[in-house]
Amino acid sequence: MMHTVNRVVWTGAAMAFALNLSACSSTPEDDVVTAEPEVELGERILRASGNEPFWTAEVYADYVRYMLAADSWDTWNLLPIVGVQMDESQAEYQFSGGRGGLTITQSICHDTMAGMPFPYTAELSVDGARYQGCAGDTKDLLLGSQWHVVDVDGTQPPRDASVTLNFDTDGRIYGQGGCNRYFGSYNLTGEGISFSQMGLTRMACAEARMDFEVKYVNTLGNVTQISFNEENELLLSTVQGEVIRASYLPRELK
Repeated sequence: MMHTVNRVVWTGAAMAFALNLSACSSTPEDDVVTAEPEVELGERILRASGNEPFWTAEVYADYVRYMLAADSWDTWNLLPIVGVQMDESQAEYQFSGGRGGLTITQSICHDTMAGMPFPYTAELSVDGARYQGCAGDTKDLLLGSQWHVVDVDGTQPPRDASVTLNFDTDGRIYGQGGCNRYFGSYNLTGEGISFSQMGLTRMACAEARMDFEVKYVNTLGNVTQISFNEENELLLSTVQGEVIRASYLPRELK
């Protein structure tokens, strides 16, 4: 995966759904449909949501369907997509009849309630009202990079130690702990992240490297929260306030 200054890359699934929409040859009906419309939507391409007021929206090939808590939290509204405007960092899906649109922007977004990070910011505009939120899948921020641990609660790895963290699509992690290779599982929820089933190889190293490895692996096992700072570094935090800070840039490039 290529990396931009903002870490998020406007390629892959995001590019695919935008191109899919812009290439549509059919034009849906212009009427808004409500109350669980009987329309064949196909596969959902993207989900966006926000708080205060609560809202959620789903992007499909020809439609965006959305739900507003202020209206009814059990009724979907469906609007046809009649146009797509896209550049390197943003895609705007325009609704029929001048009703508004859904804008997805390449920028790490943190949910205002749980603090969970997402790869895109989102703005839903309907009939003059605007709703702010986040979009995409948190996992997309983790995949495709080998993360390099910068420090664990302020303690940096020894200069001769390589400490890395890799995420797989199937919920597995692996990397170098500074002395041994380690592996395990991770689980993302709507409110945080957890690591489990940790294991390591059994090599002996210099005491400083061994000490750091123990600190890192033990801290990783207690992580409950995930976020990103202004430098787009990955922050993994425990309930006790310990923080593992990692960068997609190797140490020699930072």
